[in-house]
Amino acid sequence: RNYGSALEAALSANNIPVEVYTKLVETVNKYLPLMHRYIKLRKKVLGLKDLDMYDIYTPIVEDINTHKS
Repeated sequence: RNYGSALEAALSANNIPVEVYTKLVETVNKYLPLMHRYIKLRKKVLGLKDLDMYDIYTPIVEDINTHKS
């Protein structure tokens, strides 16, 4: 259907250039080691063997006001 690739066809419905998609994937992969380091640190601080997605939102610091006055 006149697309250069399956990726181009998939992105065309939302009018997303292939370059935007490939740059996003490249950037995520570049910084993935930092995310792994953060997850490892959260596991250690929270004293957990395994970290589930909902544990990402568990506060590490107690008694802190996160609401603006």
